[in-house]
Amino acid sequence: MIRKSGASSLQSPEKTQGWDKDSNEFARTDLQDNTIKCPICKETFPLYLIYYHKQQHQALTKLGYDQNEYPRDMKSLAFRRIEVMANLIKTSQYSVREKEKINSSYELLKETLMSSNRYTEKEDVEQIGKSPVFKGKVTNQFIKAIATCQDQNATWKNKIEDRFTVIDNFGSRPNTCFVGLFDGFHGVSAAKRASEELSLFILDQVSKVDTSYKIREDERHIVASYEKFAKRNLLEIDRAFSSALHDKEKFKKKDFQRIHASYAKAFLRLDRVLLLGMNEVSKVRWSACTAVTCLIEGSPNSNDPQNSKKTEDAVAKCSSSEALPADTKNKPGVIHVANLGM
Repeated sequence: MIRKSGASSLQSPEKTQGWDKDSNEFARTDLQDNTIKCPICKETFPLYLIYYHKQQHQALTKLGYDQNEYPRDMKSLAFRRIEVMANLIKTSQYSVREKEKINSSYELLKETLMSSNRYTEKEDVEQIGKSPVFKGKVTNQFIKAIATCQDQNATWKNKIEDRFTVIDNFGSRPNTCFVGLFDGFHGVSAAKRASEELSLFILDQVSKVDTSYKIREDERHIVASYEKFAKRNLLEIDRAFSSALHDKEKFKKKDFQRIHASYAKAFLRLDRVLLLGMNEVSKVRWSACTAVTCLIEGSPNSNDPQNSKKTEDAVAKCSSSEALPADTKNKPGVIHVANLGM
């Protein structure tokens, strides 16, 4: 184990004044900086953390820790909870309320231990270089390199539930790349489906407002197969966005605002798809995910058929390891970033 400095998870200023030793209350130490000193652990911390700090001490006491004693790691904390729970069951004072207090104390200390990073497993430090890395190959002139690294965090999750997607020449549009990261929880089903379908929904909507994006017939068929399940709701959503676009003059002047509206429609469609619960195994709680996407476009002039054709020919002539011609460099691009929880 590699133990970092610090008596507890709350970091505090070094400069402090005295406190009331005879009192069991917190003593104010610096009125100007609004910091106080705890009479139990002798730690100074900001005033706004007083409630949380008291809760932390109460949780430590409930789980049988002595003063200035903290759980070493997640495993020792879990064993301490089991030990305290077993001792409670043996006594005549066992009650559901007392059990809830023990569980709440355990969850609080667990959250504190995970967020404080006071303890780092030595094995994790040595294996950082062994994490699997995905290296993507893209022809986008704005991207020098792209890679994704993932590894298990045993203290947080037993299984990796995250997914990602990298699509070069998105929508058959040269110098355009789509990147998506999907953080799944309570299962991998939602993150897996989002990584597979969200790009199709975005492409379908963007192709309706920007003709430089092309969607294949098989991709269009997949999108249509989902929309039939919630056709009425989706039509109402489309009308609402369409009226907003016509009402605001700025939307007519800036094409990227139309793309942002297309993004919103795509996210709502994916949300409807996830509500179908496909491939979900739990009867109590379905999986979910948080998605962040990035659409990297080439020059705004790519909407011009002649410029688009020139860039497309340049990309076709160059291999993935070669640089694009000089006339395609130093042209402005646009990055669309969007995130949402589903």
